[in-house]
This record gives sequence, C-alpha cells and structure tokens, in this order.
Amino acid sequence: MQECGCGIVFGTDPSGSLVCRSFVPGGPAEASGLVQVGDILASVDGCDVLRKPVAQVAPLLLGKTGSRVRLGLQRSGTYLVVELERRPSTPAGALTAFMSAMGENGNKTR
Repeated sequence: MQECGCGIVFGTDPSGSLVCRSFVPGGPAEASGLVQVGDILASVDGCDVLRKPVAQVAPLLLGKTGSRVRLGLQRSGTYLVVELERRPSTPAGALTAFMSAMGENGNKTR
C-alpha cells in the first residue's frame, strides 16, 4: 500500500512555520472545506511541528491510504484541530498544485 498525504501544499512564513498555500485539487483537505489558505500547521497527530523543518514534518503527514491524520492549525489567533483521511492524489492534481505553488516563472512564491 502506498503512502499518501492530505492534499495540502505548504510554504514557509518568515518565522519558519509551515503555512497552507494551496490544495491539491480534489484532495482530502480541499474536499473537507476545513482547512483554509493561510492556516499555520502547529501539530500533526499531537506532535508539535511549529517552526520545524519540512524534512521533519513531511513524514508525519504521510501515511497509508485511508488512514486518518489530525492537524492542529492556527488561524487568526485561534487553534483548531481537523481530522482528514489520507488519499493519493491524481498526477494531474499534484502537478496543478505544484505549479500553483511555484508561480508562473518557476520560482517559489512566498
């Protein structure tokens, strides 16, 4: 069984925190309507990930298809927890999300 995520494209803010920049079209996060662009990822399954490098956080976000992950998010001064089911993304959806995050000229957007 392959590992997959929850369909969020993250960037970093000036403090080093991971921030939702966009979604993989049709992915779990977009379909749920619970995650918003600008949300800061604070925890994954109860583990504090605030200002942690993406290399440390990515393995926590990935899991088996159909498994669930709990994301702690900071949004406009409030903290909320959402639970999403991990699902594989379609190649077209992943490419669209990647290109959106990179911007038209191929350079990563802020």
